Amino acid sequence: YYCENGEYLFYNKIFHDHEKHEDLNLANILAYSSNIGMIKIANEIGENNVFKYSREFGFGSPTGVQLFGESPGILRPLNLWSGISAPEIAIGQEIAVNNLQLAMAYCAIANGGYLLKPNIIDNIYHNNQIKYKTKTEVIRQAISNDTSQKLISMLKDVITNGTGSVAHIKGFDIAGKTGTAQKIIDGEYSKEQFISS
Repeated sequence: YYCENGEYLFYNKIFHDHEKHEDLNLANILAYSSNIGMIKIANEIGENNVFKYSREFGFGSPTGVQLFGESPGILRPLNLWSGISAPEIAIGQEIAVNNLQLAMAYCAIANGGYLLKPNIIDNIYHNNQIKYKTKTEVIRQAISNDTSQKLISMLKDVITNGTGSVAHIKGFDIAGKTGTAQKIIDGEYSKEQFISS
C-alpha cells in the first residue's frame, strides 16, 4: 500500500502518519503505525467487514463480566456511518472500547481466534480443595486460527522492529500494538494532547 509520504486526503479529510512512508505491506503498516495504510486497507475491505469484525471482537457490546456498571463502549450501527467511518474506526477514531474489551480482543488473537467470556473469579479454594471452578466459556470464534497466527507474528514484529520496541524484553516473545489517541478538547480532537497505550 502506498502510504502517501505521510499525508492523505480521503473524502473531505486529510489524514497524517507520524512518519513519512511510501510502500508498506500489512506487517509494516502495523509495525510503523501507519494511519494511511490502515485507511486504505479499511476502504478496500469495506465498511461491512470493518463493522462485522469490530463486532466479532466484542466492540460496542458488554463483555458479560460479573461486575455492575460496565460500559459497552461505542460502535455506532452501520446505518449511522459516514463515508469515512470505516477508515476512522481502523485507526481508532469514531470508536470507544473499555480496557476489558481490548484485553479480550488480544486474548482472542492469542488463543486461536476464540473470544472468551471474561471472569473475575477463576476458582475458590477452601481447606486445600477447590470448592468452585469457573468454566471457560467461548463466546464465538472471531477469526480463524490461521489468521490469529499471522496476526501474532505481525504483532511480535511491532515489538521487535516497530513502534513498540520499548516493550521488547530479551528472552521473551512479546506481541503488541502501540496506540496514540488524540484527546477531545471542547468537542474537537486536540493536536497537542494525546493518550498513549
